[in-house]
Amino acid sequence: MMKTTNKEKFRRAKIALLKRDRHQSLAQILSTDRDAFSGIRLLFASDFTGAPIQKALEQAACVNSLFCGKGMLAFSEEIHAQMSLGRADLQFGVRAILDTNLFSDLPKFFTGDEISTRRSVEMALRFVQTTLGGHIDWTFASLENLREVTKANNPWPFVKVAAAHHFAKRGLSSVDEAGLLKYIPAAEDQLLAWLASGDCWRQITRRDVCYAVTLFSILECWKGRAVNDAMSNLVEFCLDSFDTLPLKEIYFGWKAIMGIHEPVGRLAVFGERAISHPTKDSLKRISALAWDLFIFRWCETLMTELKGSKFYIPAVTTLDSALLETIKACPLRAVLIDDVSEVVEAIFDDELDFQQCLSHSISEATQIRINDPERNPSVDQISRYGLAQTIYSLEAEVADRVKAAQKSGKTF
Repeated sequence: MMKTTNKEKFRRAKIALLKRDRHQSLAQILSTDRDAFSGIRLLFASDFTGAPIQKALEQAACVNSLFCGKGMLAFSEEIHAQMSLGRADLQFGVRAILDTNLFSDLPKFFTGDEISTRRSVEMALRFVQTTLGGHIDWTFASLENLREVTKANNPWPFVKVAAAHHFAKRGLSSVDEAGLLKYIPAAEDQLLAWLASGDCWRQITRRDVCYAVTLFSILECWKGRAVNDAMSNLVEFCLDSFDTLPLKEIYFGWKAIMGIHEPVGRLAVFGERAISHPTKDSLKRISALAWDLFIFRWCETLMTELKGSKFYIPAVTTLDSALLETIKACPLRAVLIDDVSEVVEAIFDDELDFQQCLSHSISEATQIRINDPERNPSVDQISRYGLAQTIYSLEAEVADRVKAAQKSGKTF
C-alpha cells in the first residue's frame, strides 16, 4: 500500500498533468506544482519535442507505440540534477510487445510450415530486428496463454515460448522441430514459475475485472442507456460486485460507452457490429477487446523494470488491426512511477474528460458509499469465486440478448 503522503503527491502530480494547457512545455507543467513531482519519475509524450520514438515506430503498419504525441520526455530529481550539470544519461529502451496472434504464428513460421500470415510475420519480425535491435517481449501473450498451460496434453504454450526464445537468440533463421525443442526447458521454467506465481494470477484477476467491466458497459449500451446513466450504473455495478472502484477499468468501460454512443469520429473497434450490437460473435469479440485493453495494465508493470534515468517504452507488435485501433482509441500521455512504493499509474490523454463524466454520473448517495472507510480499496482482494459468478451472469445476459436479436432477425 502506498504511503498517504506519496499517494497525495501522486494525486497532485496527476492533477497537474490533467489540467495542463496543450501548449505548455513539460518544464511549465512541472512548475505548477513542483513539489508534487519530487521522488517521482515521469514519462511524458510531448506534441512538440523529445526522443522521436513514436515517429520511428510509424514506419511499420504492424507496430504502434502506446503513447500519443511526437516524442518522449522524462523527468526525475536525478535527471534534473544531471541536466543541471549538462550530462544527463537519459535512455529509452524500446521492446516489441508481441500479441497473442503473432506469438502463436512463431513456431510454424520458424519451422517452415504453411501459414497464411507468413509474409506479414516476416515483415513484422524484420522490423523488430532492424529497428528495435531484435528486442521482443512475449510476457503479455504468455499471460493470455497461462490458462492453456493448465490443460492436460497441451504442448502449444511451451512451443510458442520456445519459438520466441529462438528469435531472441537466432533472429529470423529457420529451424527444424528438433532445434526448436531445444528451447523447451527454458519455456517450461518460465511457464511453470508463472503458474506458481501469485503475482501472475493477480494479473489474470485484473484482466477478468476488465472483462466484466467491458461486458457490463456494452450491455448498458445495448439497453439504450444514455451516457451518464450507463456510467452511473457502471459505478454501482463495481461497488456491488467488487466493493471497489477500479478506475482504469472503468475508464475502458467509458471508452466503450462513448465509442458506441458517438458514431461520428468513432474508431473502428467500437463500430464493429459484434461490439455495438448482439451477434453470435459478440462474446468472443468482447473477450478479445478486454485482453486488448488490459495490455495497458500489463505495460504499466513492465515500465517499472528499468530504474534511474532509464525508461522502458513498449511497442505493441501485432498483425491484428483491431488491436492497433484499440490502442489508438486510448492515447497514453504520461506515466508516473514511484520506485520506492512500487506504484505506477498511466495517464491517458482524454482522462480529464473521463474524470468529468465520471464525476457527473456519481450521485450523492453513491459518493457516500465510495467514501466509506470500511470499503475494500484493493482489486487484489476481490473474490475469485465472486468474480467468476459475475462474469458467468454477464455472459448469460449477452447470450440471451443474442438469442433475442436472432429471433427478431436483427443479427446474423
